[in-house]
Amino acid sequence: MLLPHATQGALKRYSLGFLNGEDQDLIEEHLLICDDCRRALSLVDYCILQMRQTLSEAEFQEQANAIRHGHILMFKPASPAN
Repeated sequence: MLLPHATQGALKRYSLGFLNGEDQDLIEEHLLICDDCRRALSLVDYCILQMRQTLSEAEFQEQANAIRHGHILMFKPASPAN
């Protein structure tokens, strides 16, 4: 069975551990056969790692929850230096 490519949103939720059951199984099955989606997941993983290193824990959790609920990440502009 040919599976459709994973969406960016699904890859973000997968990377953050928010998928389970059938959704997780479908993504994992597709990743076994699709180089494009594996590359896309690597980029998502890298971006999430950068978020973890850059944001406070509370800010990261806020962004992760936005991803969980299908919202686009919206970073707040940095506060100007005093």
